[in-house]
Amino acid sequence: MESNHEIKSRNEINFNFDKILSVFGDEKMDLVQPNNSIFHGTVKEHLERLKSEKKTYSDITSFNKNGEKLHWVHFVQEGGGTLGISLVGYAFVLEFLGIRFLRLAGTSAGAINTLFLAAIGEKDDPKTPELFDMLTNPSRFDMRSFIDAKNTIVRKMILSLSKGYGLIKNILLRYVFLLFAIIFPLPLLSHIGKVWFIVYGSLLGIFVLASLYMVYLFYRFNQYNFGINPGTKFQEFLEKELESFGVESQEHLDEKAKGKTQFQFNPESTYRSNVSQNLEPDATADLVQEVQVDQPVENLDEVKKKSKLTLYLNVENKLEGNQLPDEYGEIAWDYSFVATDINNETKVVLPLDGRLYFENQKNINPSNYVRASMAIPIFFEPQFFPEKPTKNHPGKNIPEQLKELWEEFKAKPKYKVRDKGILIDGGSLSNFPINLFHNPKISGKEPRMPIMGVRIMDEDPEEKIPITKKMSFTGFAGKIINTLRNNEDNSFLAINPFYKKYSIADISAYETKVNWLNFGLSEAEQKALFLVGIKAALTYLENFDWETYKKERSKI
Repeated sequence: MESNHEIKSRNEINFNFDKILSVFGDEKMDLVQPNNSIFHGTVKEHLERLKSEKKTYSDITSFNKNGEKLHWVHFVQEGGGTLGISLVGYAFVLEFLGIRFLRLAGTSAGAINTLFLAAIGEKDDPKTPELFDMLTNPSRFDMRSFIDAKNTIVRKMILSLSKGYGLIKNILLRYVFLLFAIIFPLPLLSHIGKVWFIVYGSLLGIFVLASLYMVYLFYRFNQYNFGINPGTKFQEFLEKELESFGVESQEHLDEKAKGKTQFQFNPESTYRSNVSQNLEPDATADLVQEVQVDQPVENLDEVKKKSKLTLYLNVENKLEGNQLPDEYGEIAWDYSFVATDINNETKVVLPLDGRLYFENQKNINPSNYVRASMAIPIFFEPQFFPEKPTKNHPGKNIPEQLKELWEEFKAKPKYKVRDKGILIDGGSLSNFPINLFHNPKISGKEPRMPIMGVRIMDEDPEEKIPITKKMSFTGFAGKIINTLRNNEDNSFLAINPFYKKYSIADISAYETKVNWLNFGLSEAEQKALFLVGIKAALTYLENFDWETYKKERSKI
């Protein structure tokens, strides 16, 4: 495919943290230390102090081109609408302290950040400096443009969410008031005199026109597959940015996510995780290891005694036919975006489940996967797989031979598989897919690297709602939806409380008072979100202890 945009050279991508530090470095922040004492200082002081401590975050490490030690982890990010900007602030702290990401997963806004963390530069490069450049450059990132509904009034109503639900609520209240007035008092008053008759006729005409306009909007809503915004501008933004980083297909992103990093492994660790079951066999077939010894080894103890134990990607196994014990399995890599197929009634993990929709999956632009993951119901049109139907063209359907795979991977008989997948925001079923990284095979053994996850809190968990307060209908409906969409993630964390205690950080996005559907964010609001992400990461890493993590994980 011929490129419409120039691919950035390595020199054109920003890998330097200076710009972020110039904006946020002097921000004052109090952190609670492990001994419950308060550490006062600026963001820059906290970062430099943590960096000087040279903490260990993983047993899988490498060295970058400058000789700096990097620690490799698995990283999962929750969705949260426009509050997702805070995720970039969170990831910045991790990268500044030398943490890099082997496996990545996210839903909705978390999927967007996951995509760029996988696509920018090389695998061991820091990505957040370039991401910050993108977010602060209106010519690259114009959030308002993502509201691409064709109707001007609808666009203004959506952008009014920056001030809460006031405008939409006022329009609905006026409509209801007008309806009430037409039904009851005005018909009676119209018989009193000519003036009231004219008033009644005028208001009746306004009501009829408003009703017809609402019917028209609903018709358009139906025409756009029950999504207010087509989401075209957002996908074009993704495609343009990905192309500038040399990514136009899943195959390109796979190469980026796989990388060419030379890893080191701490031989004192008792276990190295096996490759997760959700990886394709060919994704890790060539990930092998090299032990720098002259003679074949017979057991794990002998391996540990060797002064050099270095693991490589894409090198030949030099053990002359001997296999390392299971504890020394391959280093895994992958990236996952979670969506929901409402037509086939199932959670979808992409690109893994792309095999259920596409014959030539490697050629699919990964922007399609992320566009599916962030398709907030009603707000955005759903994403159709393998192809969206139009008035004049039905689009491609799921091939019959692929429908046979559904029974194997989704326990869905072929005859029940719909011709198309209709995908919406993955947060409707799993907004925080940390379960993708859980490996039951390491039960009773120490992990080789941690799983780090971050959630976005849009409500103050300590805010107490009086039991006597009457619940509104919208509040009632909202609680039902939240219960359903959080059920899978909460159930997993209830069974595995270890992750909540040792792996997960919460971003207090509610402190910014920004609405999660506010696509008209001011510069100050974006900075506030970035800053709460920084604070959450600093707090988490301040209290993180790798040895404790390994010990507690081995008890599961």
